[in-house]
Amino acid sequence: MPQFTVECEHDPERGEIPVRFGWPDRMRRIAELIDRWEGDEDIYFRIRTEDDSTYILRRKRVSGAWQIHFFRRAGES
Repeated sequence: MPQFTVECEHDPERGEIPVRFGWPDRMRRIAELIDRWEGDEDIYFRIRTEDDSTYILRRKRVSGAWQIHFFRRAGES
């Protein structure tokens, strides 16, 4: 099974910021970083993709593993 991947750029003020995510054959470009917050064990990024869908990506602090924590397709309430 192909591995879920998040590509990031480094921002001097905010640290690593995701710019693309997905699987090798289905990468999605991030159009907007809406919000970023930190929990005790995870860092969360609320993002909007080019198709206006909203995701929350979660990065585990210890392992560095990424997951999709939330998804809402464009046009859904």
